[in-house]
Parts: sequence; C-alpha cells; structure tokens
Amino acid sequence: MNIKNYKDWLSIVSRNEYPSILGIGGEEKFLVEESVKTIKKNLFHLNDLIDFNLDVLTAKTSSLQNILACAEIFPLAPSLRRLVIVNDSDFLKIDNDFKNYFKNPNLKTVLFFIFNEFNIANKLQKELLANESLFNFNHPSNDNMINIIQHRVSKFGLNITQDVAEFFQFEIGNNLLFLERALEKISIICEDGLITKKLIEEHIAQIAFHDTFDLIYALILKDKIRAIKSCIELRKQQENPINLIRLIAWKFRIVLKTRLFLDNGADSSDIGFKFRLSGDKLKIVLNAARLITTDLHIERIKYLTKLDKQLKTSRVSSWLIFDSAIMQLCDNY
Repeated sequence: MNIKNYKDWLSIVSRNEYPSILGIGGEEKFLVEESVKTIKKNLFHLNDLIDFNLDVLTAKTSSLQNILACAEIFPLAPSLRRLVIVNDSDFLKIDNDFKNYFKNPNLKTVLFFIFNEFNIANKLQKELLANESLFNFNHPSNDNMINIIQHRVSKFGLNITQDVAEFFQFEIGNNLLFLERALEKISIICEDGLITKKLIEEHIAQIAFHDTFDLIYALILKDKIRAIKSCIELRKQQENPINLIRLIAWKFRIVLKTRLFLDNGADSSDIGFKFRLSGDKLKIVLNAARLITTDLHIERIKYLTKLDKQLKTSRVSSWLIFDSAIMQLCDNY
C-alpha cells in the first residue's frame, strides 16, 4: 500500500487518466485547491455540459447514499466523464454499500473525496490507501520543491536550469503561494523565456512578499523595530502566519547550518559556495550565525517547530500568537 504524493498526482494529470475513486488531503492546502481546479479543467475543458456533469457536495450535509447516487449517474455525453467532488470527507462513515461501490464503481464518474486532514486511521482513507488512490499533499521537502519549481515554470511557458531552480528555492523557501506570486511577476518581465539568477535577484524584492524577507532578516539581525514594522505590513496583506513561520524556520536552518560549518572550520567562501550566497546576503548569514551560540540556534528551531504545531491547533487568533512569537524571537533567541 503506497501513499501517493504530489509527484504521483502530476503523473496522472499529465496522462489525464483519473481513477474512478480518489482522495486528496494534506497540509498544503494550496495544492489541494489547485488539484480541484486541474481535474475540472482536464475533464471538462470548455464543455457547455459541465453544469450537468459536475456535482459538488459536502459530507457535512450529504449522506453516503446521496453521494453514491450522484456517482452512479452517467454523463449526458458518452465521450465525457462526470465529476463528483465531496468536500469535508473526514465526516463520512463508510458502510457495505460504499464497499460494494468501491469494488464496482461507475467508470464514467470520478468520485473525488477531499479531506481536511490526512489521517490513515480514518476508515475511508484506509480504503483509498488500500486501492492506492489516496494522495497526501504535505508541505514539500527541499528536493520536491525544486521539482515543483521546474514543473510550475513550465506551466508558465518558461524554462529554468537546475542550478537556478535551486537558487530560486533558496530565495523563497518551500512556500508554494510565494512561488506562484513570483512566477506571475517573472512571467511578465521574462522576455526570452529563460529564468536566470539575475532576473530573480532583480525582481524578487518587487513582489508583494518582500515584507516577509524583510521580517526574516530583521529577526536574523535581532532588529525588533524593523520586525514589528514588517509584521504590520504582512498583516495588512493578510498573509498566513503558518506559512510565515515555515519560511522563517527555513532561513533559520540555513543560519544554523552555517554556524555548524563555521564551528568545523569552514571559511566564508566554502559557505558561500555551499548555499549559493555572495555579497551582502552572505555577510548577513555569516553575521547571524556568529551572533548567538550553536545551542541557541538549535533552541530557536525547536521553538519554531512548537509554534507551528500551536498555530495549527489553537483557537486563539493566529496573528496574536505570531506577534507574541516575533517578540520572543527578538528578545530571547
């Protein structure tokens, strides 16, 4: 039994071969939302019959019997497939009727379950997992992020080399929403279709999320006033604190790794080569690495990990938690 990931999803999208029953969930809501848009586009294109061949339900108010009844309906045109989207599928309790449908589904319908949380203890997710039709869209790893960047770049009709994709990933971290905004901007100004390091360096700061990087560098340099100003701007832009914490943690890990390299005798040129840094950016990272002890660097990463969990589970305003955390980072780390 294999849990499918985003790379597996791209594979079936490229072939336009969707299983009759599939489920999607995970932490990366941006990818979940995009998958819905993608499957609609691929199944229906600009077909006028979309209203007759699409049902969007929620498991909070729709019974399993109603969902299966919708799935049993055939499309109006034989060449098409129907799509039944079931939001909030975590609330569904499966029974024998569903298990029977699972064994013999309507091949002209794609029954698409969307989960708010990925939890293989959930019986429906277990069934999907056993059928190898469950996709988990977690926050991408570093290697996956580079693959995603390359895929996203091609969707915009652009090209990028491996080393520039790695540099791009270092600049924006593993935040897919930031990536999308960056590519929207770059696609307008990229004249020859090739994204270069110079293009990223010159235009990345002009995108709306430059305040995020300003906040990160303020935290790195322990500049509380600058950090507060950046937080105010980010709140105005309605950024998600969870995404911000992940990006901050990503940059802090770079600083920690730099400190470890320094502790082991590496010089600035070695570190610049390792992390593709030069000029002022290299100086900032080196200064930040030397500013506090290795143990305190590690404690800061642990604090951000706990903060990420708190933001996911707390009923308190995420911005109240985030603002307090920024002060903690400036004062105690």
